[in-house]
Parts: sequence; structure tokens; C-alpha cells
Amino acid sequence: MTSPFGRIAGALMASFLMIGCRTEPVRWQVPLHDVILLNDTLSWSNLIPDTLWSQGEEGLVLEVNTTGNWIDPEALVPNLDTAWTESFTLPFIGGPIPISPGTPLWQDTENISLDLPSTGLRRARLGGGELSMSISSSVAGPLTLRYTLEGASFPPQVNQGSNEIVLQLNEETTTVSLDLTGVVLDLTGEEGTDWSRLFTRWEVLVSNSASESVGVMGDDMLSLTVALTGLDVAQVEGRFDTQELSTTDATAVMDLGSLQGLQVGWTELELALALENTTGLDLMGKIHSLERIDTLADGVEILPLTGPAMAQDVFLSRALVSGSGDMGSWSIQPTTAAVGFTSDDGNLAEFMASIPDALSWNIGVEVNPLGDVSGGHDRIDLTQLPSLNVALRAPLEVSSARAVFLDTLELSPPDWVDFSGELDLTIDNGFPVGARLQMRLVELPEPWGLFPFGEDWWVFPEVTVAGAVGSPLAPSLTEASLSFIQPHFEALRNGAKLELRVELESTGSTARFEAAQSMAIQGHLQGNAILSVQ
Repeated sequence: MTSPFGRIAGALMASFLMIGCRTEPVRWQVPLHDVILLNDTLSWSNLIPDTLWSQGEEGLVLEVNTTGNWIDPEALVPNLDTAWTESFTLPFIGGPIPISPGTPLWQDTENISLDLPSTGLRRARLGGGELSMSISSSVAGPLTLRYTLEGASFPPQVNQGSNEIVLQLNEETTTVSLDLTGVVLDLTGEEGTDWSRLFTRWEVLVSNSASESVGVMGDDMLSLTVALTGLDVAQVEGRFDTQELSTTDATAVMDLGSLQGLQVGWTELELALALENTTGLDLMGKIHSLERIDTLADGVEILPLTGPAMAQDVFLSRALVSGSGDMGSWSIQPTTAAVGFTSDDGNLAEFMASIPDALSWNIGVEVNPLGDVSGGHDRIDLTQLPSLNVALRAPLEVSSARAVFLDTLELSPPDWVDFSGELDLTIDNGFPVGARLQMRLVELPEPWGLFPFGEDWWVFPEVTVAGAVGSPLAPSLTEASLSFIQPHFEALRNGAKLELRVELESTGSTARFEAAQSMAIQGHLQGNAILSVQ
């Protein structure tokens, strides 16, 4: 079937044959009837992510789940980065003194104490980081450095699995960098009984590859610099003293797409905060604050949640962190505890009067409130931190409330035709409440927003839409005719878009929503197409 615009195109081609070689533009009007300009459907399913709503016995149900950490990893295990420099001057004057190949010139050890308040570590597995060494020598001959991280365990892909690093050097500065990913550091010190202490050993000797003895002068000097940087600790084992921590975190709730605003009355509103402990520590948690965050045109609005469950102590016994081999393959059986809120206490109904942009929380936690019950063998996998899950379930029944839907359409009229007439709207509303429909042109190309076509010419008159009626509900039919002038047509052709805004009306009684309900909007052009031929 040929479309109305197609029939106009045929008429235009015929006109070329009649007007021949005229140089003056020829304009005439052709009646245009029932040409579809817009066809749009607004529903819960296409305006809101499917995972947000479910169909329950009580109708449409809002279900929101969001998760974030409630312990800062650096609060448990601070940064382990460290660096030091050692120098050695030969204990004699004059020279040269011949030193045969394989003879040590300098041997030493270093116990590096890591600054970890309220914590004593036995060992730590690194998820990343770097060991950098630089050694300088003024000895005129080949030397060998053997540097060892005592008790450390290296994976096969790092330094061939050896904890001894070997460097060859001459009368110059030699440097090396080593990726420490997967390395397990023994932090029990030289005696194996200390806490948070890294024991290292090194020696510098005349290289076995030297063809003859090397002459060493009394003023020769050796200098060694070692740095552990960018250490990303993945797993640790040790002692964690009783201490109080606090953390603040926030998470976006969801992207609601075209659903601009939703203010509702809820029934059986429930909010559950589930605390999960994945550490080998006993924890006593306390929720100091839970706030909703909304971004408004004039700034950010924050509303705190109140209720008797707020600021109560919640005890979580330690998770079972098991595994006797590689620390990276520990298995964790977490423990959980819940804090619940209902609309019967506090301000939960006000707190969830609409869907927030984000939630933020401040949680205090007491570490090991029962003391050191593991004998210094607490385990923590810092890649799996304790979490807070916020779960909301609410059957949706709109009463003295509103829901606002926005949808923006891209419409592209043909370049060769103008229009003047009416836009006839046909609206099938399946929602159980009425609505107000307002349309306007947005993203107007310059200088369309400045043209004097009348005040707010880009905004169409508001249309009142009747609600569905009957049981089961039958969609209502609303018809309206709006003036559609040539500037509307031309602006759309030059990149403007048509925005539909539907605001569901408030009612004195509750209205049950179903997932399948929707509103279908069609717009037909009725009037005259204006053709112009040069």
C-alpha cells in the first residue's frame, strides 16, 4: 500500500512535467489525512529495567538490592610499602688488596619492622607490587650480589620461584625490578617469633666468573638501596587487636532510564540490611547512619533513615577461612546478621517515598571484641571484604502520589514537503488511573528557539487522559486534536526531538498496578501538505 507521503511524492513528480522550465517557485497544497507522525507505548517493562519489578500476588512489586563494602581494607591492613639504604666502606687503608673469586666482601642482614598499629602479621600474600634494588660499587672488578627475602615463597613465574635474587655488577650502578604478584612474605622476623617484621639477608662477593683476583682499595665503597612499593595485599594471617573502625560508602541504586520520578504509597514496606562477615575476625557492627541521596536541580538532597534498629550493636562471629596450602586458594564460609526496618517504625515510609538516586552509609565496627581467641592466627582475604546488602521489597499501590514517565522520540519528516494543520492524538490508557500528557519539542536547533512563532510555541497544550475502567480493567480511549504548525514540522526536520511527558494522576484511594499495563499514544497528521517546486 502506498503511504500518504508516497502519494504526495507521485503528485510532485507529475508537477515537474507540467511546469516545464519555470524559474519562479511554484507552491500548492495537497490534502493530507491520517499520516502517522508518532507511535509510542509507555509501560513499566520498557521504561524500567526488568530486574526492578516483579509480578506478585499483590500486583506490581518493587524489589531493590544493592551491595557495598562496610570495612575499608586499609583500616585493617595499612600500606606495607617500605624502603631502606645500606652502605659499606672497607675496613682498611691503602691497597689494592687482591681478593680471590668467590670471596665475600660484604655480608649483612636487615630486620624491617612494618608500622601496623593494633595488628601483628605472620605472613602476607601480595596481589601486586614491586621490589626495586639498586647497588653501587667503586671496586674495579666484577662482583655478585645475592639478596634473599628469608622465608618468602615465590611462585614459579616470579624469579624462577626462588627467594634469592642474584645481580652481577662492575664498577657502576646496577638496578633491577621484580614483580611481586603472588609472593608470600614471611613476617615473623629472624627468630620466627616476631610480628610484622621482614627479615632479609645479602652478601656481595667477588664473582666466581672473575679470571683472576680483584684488587680492592681501602677507599672503595658499596651502597645498596631496596624498596618495596605499590604493595597490594591480598591475604594476611596474624593477630588483630580489639579496635574500633568506621567506614563510609555509597552506591548508586539503579539507572531508571526514562522513569523520571516516582512518588508512591507503599503497603507492607520492608527494608532489610544484611551484614556479611567474610573475615576470620569477630566483628561487632553498628549502623550509625543510612542516607538516601537525590540530585535536584538546585543541589543534592540528603535524608537520613530513622528507626529503633538504627545504632544497635550487631554481633557477627568470624567466618571460617580454611586452607592449609596456598593462601590464594583459601575457602570462606561467611557469617551473616540482619537489621530490619518496616513502615511501622521510624521514617521508612518517608525515606522510600520515591526511589533514591543513591544510598550512603556510615558503619562502625569493633574488631575482635572478644580478644585474641585464635592465638594470633586470624585470617583475612582482602579481596573478599565484609559487605552490606540493602534489600527493599514493596508492593506498589499509588494513592496520593504520582509517577512521571518521559520518552523522547526522533521524528524525521521528508525534506521536500511542509505541513500546516492538526495533530490528532489517540491514547489508549491501560493504567488504573488517569494522567496528564504534555508534549514539547526539545533540542531545538539554533536559531529555532528564538523565532517569534508565539510564546512557548514549542510546547503543545496539555491533554487529560482518562484511566482504565471495569473489572478486569479495559483501556480507556482519549482523543485530542492539537495545532501543528509549520515551525513544528521544520524544527523536527532540522534535528529537534519530540518529548512526551506523562504524569499519572493522584487519587484518593489506592490503585493496583500490573506489570503488563501500558499507555499507547498515536499521532496522525490532518491538514495540508505544502509542496514547493523551483
